[in-house]
Amino acid sequence: MRGSSEAGARFNRRLLAVTAVVAATMVSSGLLGITNPAGAASAGGSGEFAGTAKIEANLNSVSCWSAKACIAVGDYLNSKDDQLPIAMAWNGTTWTMQKISGQGTIGSYLFATSCSSASYCMAVGQSEVPYSPLPLPTLFAEAWDGKVWKILPGLQPPKTDEGYLWDVSCVATNSCTVVGDAGELPATKPGVPLVQGVAERWDGTKWTNETVPFPKEPSNSTILDAVSCRTASECTAVGTYGTDTMSVYHSYPVAENWNGSEWTFTKLPMPPAGTTIAVTYLNALSCAAAGQCVTTGTYTADTHAQDAFSIVQGSKGWTDYPVAAPKPVNAISPNILSTSCVTASWCMGTGTYQSLSNYHALAEVWNGKSWTLSAVGDSAQPATTLSWASCTATSSCMTVGTSGSTPPTLTPSYTLAESLSGAKWSIVPTPQPPGCQSACSPTARFSNLLRPSGGRPRR
Repeated sequence: MRGSSEAGARFNRRLLAVTAVVAATMVSSGLLGITNPAGAASAGGSGEFAGTAKIEANLNSVSCWSAKACIAVGDYLNSKDDQLPIAMAWNGTTWTMQKISGQGTIGSYLFATSCSSASYCMAVGQSEVPYSPLPLPTLFAEAWDGKVWKILPGLQPPKTDEGYLWDVSCVATNSCTVVGDAGELPATKPGVPLVQGVAERWDGTKWTNETVPFPKEPSNSTILDAVSCRTASECTAVGTYGTDTMSVYHSYPVAENWNGSEWTFTKLPMPPAGTTIAVTYLNALSCAAAGQCVTTGTYTADTHAQDAFSIVQGSKGWTDYPVAAPKPVNAISPNILSTSCVTASWCMGTGTYQSLSNYHALAEVWNGKSWTLSAVGDSAQPATTLSWASCTATSSCMTVGTSGSTPPTLTPSYTLAESLSGAKWSIVPTPQPPGCQSACSPTARFSNLLRPSGGRPRR
């Protein structure tokens, strides 16, 4: 979770964001009458969840290059309270855990992954180093060459001390773009932005920090949440800019476009028209073609009501569209955490909504004009999150996330995957990492669930 003593405002704002987004980031109990396999797995660690150890494990992102080939990443808390990364591979029938190491003396998180081919993927997130009174997050990335994962050093931008990478998009082994935000400590330095959006490009050998402009309105907080590249010279990123203080946070959506030499920004419409918005968050972005992108997120009005929204790019620019409301009459706080577009007229969004004391799976399809519900179901656990989706066809998607206990404890939690084949979603057994006991702090769960930020197949 973000924070340091000097960066109190940033930490408090992110802590509040965690609480708000988590209330729209977990899920539990079937949507539209789908029945799912229940129960623990056989001994050996496969199944929807495995064994009796009270573990804390999350799959935050997945990238598929075919219906039978995907890489998923996430993180887990072990019995020593170490936060460690997870990576696993899908071969069309089985998920297999991969060997991957972390960075930093306290812990590592992987929030997003992107595969340009069967022999190259990149995963990004944060690693933590000691800092009083809370761990200091720093930018973190690893690359997979088809055989092993390796840490990629040299990420931290100049004149910054902390940061997070929320998303990555790779079009080749020598062309990946990562986005996130970074800050300088102490955060109270005069004239220093509290948080600044960052974009960096990997050329196969080294990182290049790129200048990203934002609107000139008074703002001390800029963030890039998601990115989608179609070529090395054609990328779109989305994020927010706004004012961040200990007591007030206002943010506004923005898109950034890369033409191969520079980034330029476009202000995005505030959703929905006529509503006074206090805060917007953009979770995901997917671009099916040049000038044809879909981004999803949440907004909170001055009335403190939270809802999901989407902004779609077309021939007339960017337009906001409402998402379909979950069916239960008591459903609140829907949130589409990921978006994966196969064409400009077909995208799959997955996420969550809250009903009574639990959280439930949410999937919606964009048909080029509107969003409609897709019949995805929950895990057998009381709470579930669908964090990220990757689709290779309109009839073939993989979504990953977390299943866990009833709030507010949220532990234990387990890795989760669901597959769309044709028109039917079904839970796919996933392996679990070595577990931790019930003494593990539930606070770590909230930091993991803040972001899985995006969700798209990169091609």
